[in-house]
Amino acid sequence: MRLLGLPRQSDTRRKPDGWLVRISVRLASADISRLGAEADTIGETLAQRVAVAANPEDDRAVSVKDQYLLVIRPGRRKSDSDDPRPVVQQLLADMAKPVMSSIGPIFPRLNAAFTRSPCVASDKAIRALLVEGLEQAEQSGSGVAIEIDPLGGESELLSLDTAETKVASALKRAIDSDQVVMHYQPVVSLANNRIASFEALMRVVDENGSGLLSPAHFIGIAERSGLIHELGRIALRVAAEQMEAWRSSYGESAPPRIAVNIAAPQLANSDFVAEATKIFSGVGLNSLTLELTESARIQKMPEACAALAALREGGAKVALDDFGVEYSNLAYLRDLDVDIVKIDRSFLDSGVNASRAQIIVTKVVELAHLLDARVVVEGVSTPEQVTSLLDLGIDYGQGELFGLGMDAEAATRLIEVRDA
Repeated sequence: MRLLGLPRQSDTRRKPDGWLVRISVRLASADISRLGAEADTIGETLAQRVAVAANPEDDRAVSVKDQYLLVIRPGRRKSDSDDPRPVVQQLLADMAKPVMSSIGPIFPRLNAAFTRSPCVASDKAIRALLVEGLEQAEQSGSGVAIEIDPLGGESELLSLDTAETKVASALKRAIDSDQVVMHYQPVVSLANNRIASFEALMRVVDENGSGLLSPAHFIGIAERSGLIHELGRIALRVAAEQMEAWRSSYGESAPPRIAVNIAAPQLANSDFVAEATKIFSGVGLNSLTLELTESARIQKMPEACAALAALREGGAKVALDDFGVEYSNLAYLRDLDVDIVKIDRSFLDSGVNASRAQIIVTKVVELAHLLDARVVVEGVSTPEQVTSLLDLGIDYGQGELFGLGMDAEAATRLIEVRDA
């Protein structure tokens, strides 16, 4: 087997960052022993080719546009005739996994073209077919291999992307192309029907540009891939800019706070407090509410407590989101200083267990107030529910009755209508 590398970037003479070393090790550790005569050197060659291909002047450029393109072909001896397809598949699958760097997750993209027909390095016709195959693979996305049949002139496309790697790649493309947008849902005081805050809800434009994806489609994958940190910075930045715009236009009539969802991995990031403080320096941390989402358990509780304490000291408030489901539980109330408890919408629509649900809600409200925390109930849809919630001592409501998630323009109109 022979390997012909087609680097997509010129050699910049710069020492590779740690992430590049990890990619090279990942490739060099592939099971290539059965590929024949040159198996003892192909791992090193792969690493060298990737180092050249993935070493641009700016590490941030290595995300979507740059790909590592490989041409693989068998040698001429019988010992080289083992099927390369499983090895190619494994290489592509390994490369599809993100690798962490000093600037966040890097998403390597490896495409390959290969043939099982023996050929020689000087065979220009074979090489032309392989290069053409690579171009076809590149147009089909990342994690794609093209198997060429030089005798019949046919090719077969193999896609190695899993559902998760496809979402992660699409999410990274959305980040790089500024296709992450924020919608806003009002949180209303049940006592006076005034907007107490807006919750900033992240949406991602789908690949076809025809719709928006909610966090339910991507937040878990964002956490596992490391993209949650980049998404978190975007959410904070856009929320701060929107608050500044509202205050500039409406002064004291602007909503006093804006809520941004944060996930457990963000709290483990040593830079999170400094980043949030800097981003909200213009409007002040006292306009920010951090909502802890339930998608992942907080693994490093001491670090999380320290981060939240520092932000609360600066004026931010902390809300425990979707209380009563997933990981948001009594232990969080015990371990974290929270200002707001948000009761999940499922407690308003509990079917045959309605009486039990009401007992639970009543006790949660009592407990929250004893801990000097306010209570928000999600999923409010009728005036009758508002009356019942007020009787239970609940402070705020959020749901269809007051408005669902809306873009910035619609949220601004809502402020104007309520201010009129």
